[in-house]
Amino acid sequence: MIIAQISDTHLLANGSDADARDRRIGNFERTVAHIRGLAPQPDVVLHTGDISQNATGQEYGLAREILSGLKSPVLAIVGNRDRRAPFAAAFAGDGYLRSGAGFVQYAVALNGLRLVAADTIDEATPMGGFCDDRLAELDAMLCEAPDMPTLLFLHHPPKAIPAVPKPHQFEPDEATRLRALIGRHEQIVRVLCGHTHRADQVDVGRVPLSTVPSIATDLRKDRYPDALADTPVYQLHEVGEDGTVVSRTCTVSASREDDE
Repeated sequence: MIIAQISDTHLLANGSDADARDRRIGNFERTVAHIRGLAPQPDVVLHTGDISQNATGQEYGLAREILSGLKSPVLAIVGNRDRRAPFAAAFAGDGYLRSGAGFVQYAVALNGLRLVAADTIDEATPMGGFCDDRLAELDAMLCEAPDMPTLLFLHHPPKAIPAVPKPHQFEPDEATRLRALIGRHEQIVRVLCGHTHRADQVDVGRVPLSTVPSIATDLRKDRYPDALADTPVYQLHEVGEDGTVVSRTCTVSASREDDE
């Protein structure tokens, strides 16, 4: 099972800063073209949030247009720059969102792996939030398939990332409850996040949690050589039958054999 993870495209619509808009569109289009050229193809592409910058219908329409270039199915989740209603309007046609749900949380089974999305938007702050209603909803979804290896993906990491200037990017009490929930569900083999705009890994108890850089290279926080200053990177995660996850970072300008 091969999963491509992209995140934090922060697309801008017409009328916004032209240089940033064009650069982010170009970064996204090049990334999609690179994923499309992989052999074998990913079984699924995950977008872990902050699809748009301003959560407008025009920005989501642009995202849909670019993502249509992929051969693989796409599962997306909301980030702090996204808003639930316009996100749902743009992606409801793909069939994985739950009709009438208040939160963007869902589960999809694919090739023996369960992919579970959690909604971490706190509309009052860019920090991650996870209220009791979402916690109960996520717990119920995880309880539906306790024996199936599960990958949980969400935008905000619910644990401090030490290398980030503000390591905690989640409301503390809510992060604690979410980490406890992850610990109770032993079928979870990996947690994938965005938000930090950099590649890092920490453990949530026994479960590895990783973040990916922003596809928008003008917003990326990692340091890269000058030659890669405008080269998007994303990650591929290969999940074995036993639930083991092996991850690597891919540079868009490189052939697959040259990926780091």
